[in-house]
Amino acid sequence: MNKVIQLIIKEQNPQEHFRQEGLNIYIGKTPEHLLQLEEFHSCLSTEEKARADKFKFPELKDTYVACHGKLRHLLSEKTGEEAGKIQIDTGKFGKPELAEHPLHFNISHSKDVFAIAISEETEIGIDVEVINPDFTYSGIIQSWFHPNEIKAIEAETERTSQLQKFYTFWTRKEAFLKAIGIGLINELQSIDTSCSNRNTPCDSLKAMFSGKKESKVAIQNWSVEDAVVSYAQFGEK
Repeated sequence: MNKVIQLIIKEQNPQEHFRQEGLNIYIGKTPEHLLQLEEFHSCLSTEEKARADKFKFPELKDTYVACHGKLRHLLSEKTGEEAGKIQIDTGKFGKPELAEHPLHFNISHSKDVFAIAISEETEIGIDVEVINPDFTYSGIIQSWFHPNEIKAIEAETERTSQLQKFYTFWTRKEAFLKAIGIGLINELQSIDTSCSNRNTPCDSLKAMFSGKKESKVAIQNWSVEDAVVSYAQFGEK
């Protein structure tokens, strides 16, 4: 029997690095880690270094290095392994995972901001987006947003508030999909993330998770300066 996937959405304002039982989230800005970039780069895998070298803009390369290097240092604290020796594999749909440890983790970066989530208990996804004040989102919301989300955005009279809603909903969607490990899908319109503090069934997603025990995804989000961050945990908790 297929289960209904429920979104449990909350809003909060944690510090840039906070821990709660079984969960560790770190939000960083690349300029604050410039002195560590050489150290971070040295612990990256050969594949990660090659991907870093493909960035055309130095600031984007630095953010990639800062994010992946910091991830390895945080995983090193959890596993006891040296940061440079941790083996990170790619799972189905490209989600990163550890080869020899049960930890769940996810990362995201946008311009000079990056976010890292590590969970000891459940699958997790995280997404960060720096708000672009000139971004035109009308085409995206018509194609990918739930009608309730569109209404919530259009109900705002100020463009800054509309943009905040757009990025909030978008990062919630991405965090949700990264937590369940399937990446972007055509059913994004069926996922309604517009309401806080309520259970939102996503009936059209039932078939995707017929083999999973979990039936709930808890989503939380907050703003950090000019960026929006959302993370999602997949499980009954």
